[in-house]
Amino acid sequence: MRKVVLVPTALLAAAVIGFFIWNFLLLSSHLAGSAGETRMATLLEQVENSQQQIIAQQQQIQQLMERDANRQAAPCVQHQSEGTKADRRDDPPVPTLEDNNNTPAVVGKQTVHSAGEPIAVLVIACNRPDMVRCVDRLLKFRPSERFPIIISQDCGDASTAATIREHYGNQVIHVMQPELEEIPEAKHQPQFKGYYKISRHYKWALTQVFDVLFFNSVIIVEDDLEISEDFFDYFAAGRQLMEQDETLWCVSAWNDNGKSEFVSSAKKLYRTDFFPGLGWMLTRGVWSELSSKWPKAFWDDWMREPAQRANRACIRPDISRVSNFGERGVSAGQFFYDHIAKIKRPTETVPFLSMDLSYLLKDKYDPAYRAAVKAARTVRFEELLNSVPPGTGNLRVEYTSNQDFERKSSELGLMSDLKAGVPRTGYMGIVEFMYKGNRVYLSPPSDWSGYHS
Repeated sequence: MRKVVLVPTALLAAAVIGFFIWNFLLLSSHLAGSAGETRMATLLEQVENSQQQIIAQQQQIQQLMERDANRQAAPCVQHQSEGTKADRRDDPPVPTLEDNNNTPAVVGKQTVHSAGEPIAVLVIACNRPDMVRCVDRLLKFRPSERFPIIISQDCGDASTAATIREHYGNQVIHVMQPELEEIPEAKHQPQFKGYYKISRHYKWALTQVFDVLFFNSVIIVEDDLEISEDFFDYFAAGRQLMEQDETLWCVSAWNDNGKSEFVSSAKKLYRTDFFPGLGWMLTRGVWSELSSKWPKAFWDDWMREPAQRANRACIRPDISRVSNFGERGVSAGQFFYDHIAKIKRPTETVPFLSMDLSYLLKDKYDPAYRAAVKAARTVRFEELLNSVPPGTGNLRVEYTSNQDFERKSSELGLMSDLKAGVPRTGYMGIVEFMYKGNRVYLSPPSDWSGYHS
């Protein structure tokens, strides 16, 4: 039985209200004289509305957690019995934020059991006009009673804030990052100013999720992502895997090598040593490790360093469960058109929660993966490029160094860069992909001793 810490609603409400008052004071300190009075009044109204939204959401979450505390958690990787399904049908309806306004709850097409612990969905936003593409999809497909959506807005853009209020009302929780001043460390590297601001925003937003709103898990989605229909089912199943396997520290919806020619199955999932980001899940336990040392900039590459990864892995899909439309983002440009825009989208919906995913647990996955690579036919790189016909079977191609990996992966059209010595999608140094109808393992030598920068 999983232990659940229940926070008294009154205490939680007091913490939330205090949090908003403090943020309001920070914001109002930037507004001087009569010119700021109108904006201050508007901000106060936003604060009051947000208080009501979060308190209502927390009451709902409290009910879910109380019910979960009295329920024996079902094994996460087992097929559900018919009896369990019947029990689920008999569950009483759970009041949602929408119910507080007497409006219909938004429920996605995927059925995710609401008895599981609530998982926050954090949208990292700034001033992107087409952010609604991201949030509309989240609302369309989420099982709303389990996945409260929090939009954390940086940049202080009034039109974006108005769009959130007008489009979504209290279907979402809207919070605004109050520290809008320039970051001192970025003054000497103005070309990286955006990366400093993004890292600051991430730390602030995650602090609200875990330390103010008391969630134990969160799915982070930037505002230039569109999710697949089975996105929530995928993450709910992945969260259960994380509970069983302490060597997993994240679940990601992204495959860096997810172009159509390199993938094969919407159902196939992998372990990877590379932190993918781009739609990913974080737990309170991992956040407690990271929060005190969160970096000033380039948070994602920092996550990929050995000190943070600590020999742990992430779950990733063969076919990505998010697509990116952010050609105007901080790190966009030609790379977006050459690579990110070509990532394959799923054409089928997969019921991950009803599948047996125990093969992804380390004690099963590792020996099976080693055996599969060992059984593959070894071919020279030139053979793979020029003479191996489709349908040959599983193939192994060796690389001898990081530089050799970069050369061969680039020639194949894969992502060729390494971060802290780890190739994108790599596991045990191996990058697996489809090539001309054959499954290929681009592998280090048999005496490989680990990743080296």
